[in-house]
Amino acid sequence: MTLNKHRRHLLKAGLAATLSPVIPFSAGCSMSATSTPSSTTRSQAQWDKEAQLIRDRVARPTFANNTVFIEQFGALPNALDSDSLPALNAAIAHLVSIGGVRSWCPKGSFFVKGPFT
Repeated sequence: MTLNKHRRHLLKAGLAATLSPVIPFSAGCSMSATSTPSSTTRSQAQWDKEAQLIRDRVARPTFANNTVFIEQFGALPNALDSDSLPALNAAIAHLVSIGGVRSWCPKGSFFVKGPFT
């Protein structure tokens, strides 16, 4: 821990030396290798309080209650000689047009010749 503190101050001093001709530092800025940690050191209780404030600001996402059944578009369960790909693609296209959410495939086997689009 002491090594990290000294490393941080060394890096700050190096940065100050590099940027001093470009950026004027305020009078209260200390860059010595023996300075104490800044006031940003926090206790666990302070971190927990800040984390809770962040969690309280995050809103849970909501989704529309859209469900499309692929049989409505012509898919036939357990009809292994009938290609269900056009029905699946139509169901997916319909979901996209209404804002998405869920396409429901009932129990059974569906023959699909090719990839979903």
